[in-house]
Amino acid sequence: MRIVFTIWILLCCFNVKAQSNDTLYLIFLGGQSNMAGLGKNKELPDSIQHYHFKSMIFQGNPVRNGDSTGGYGKWEQLKPGHGSGFAFKHEKNRLSHLFGIELGMAYYLEHQYPKKQFAFIKYAKGGSSLEPDLDQYGSWIDTTKINQLDFAIRTIDSALVQLQHHATSKITLKPILIGWLQGETDACHQKGVANYPKNIGVIMNALRLHLGYSKIPICIQTIHNPEAQCGVKTMPFYEDLASVFHELPLQIPTTKILAPLNQVVFLKDLWHYTTESYLYLGQEFGKQCAF
Repeated sequence: MRIVFTIWILLCCFNVKAQSNDTLYLIFLGGQSNMAGLGKNKELPDSIQHYHFKSMIFQGNPVRNGDSTGGYGKWEQLKPGHGSGFAFKHEKNRLSHLFGIELGMAYYLEHQYPKKQFAFIKYAKGGSSLEPDLDQYGSWIDTTKINQLDFAIRTIDSALVQLQHHATSKITLKPILIGWLQGETDACHQKGVANYPKNIGVIMNALRLHLGYSKIPICIQTIHNPEAQCGVKTMPFYEDLASVFHELPLQIPTTKILAPLNQVVFLKDLWHYTTESYLYLGQEFGKQCAF
């Protein structure tokens, strides 16, 4: 059964001309560094560089496992700077010079559905794995200490609490997508691949539970392979994890897999994508939103 719940929200923050039946469409973005984003703000086209976004974003502070500051944040109007290097410190969002797929996604959705209002909740930690044994930069599954899934849940819960706390009018919150971009670390280790189906199932079920809708659509972008473009293989078990991704829709209902696309181009580091690639991926994720 679908769970659509009503919240009281500070509507002026969301540029909503409110009536009692207004709907705020909610998107959660999670993963590791390519979801955090390494698109360069200075390389954005003028059409986005000077665009006034209506969408809002709550990004949780990304930290390693065991750090009690993980997942806290505050709502603000979307703008460039919510990529890698973003932090929430001293009750303030500290923007970086980078962005992720949220810009291309919001730009697409706002133009495609100009009468709808969108809000993003984002938690992504560079290098993070699902497997505890690969916990160099952070693991999403770890029973020994507070972990990346705990931070993602704190991000969601904190975002919803802030909406309720600053309430001045009534609005319906409708989760429409979980976007996930992660797996490069796991593809470097056989154990990471072997346990990926079990681990990702735990994570997606937990995210759906805290977003309040057990059947929220999930869109997972398969990791991209630099070998096809550059002749260099950075992930020893890439093919094995790619096979796992394509089986996930059978395991997790209402899951869509975005396959690697020719428009995704690597930087020289052979791990992360160009500015244009993040904008493109954002648009592709935006097309998967279900109203």
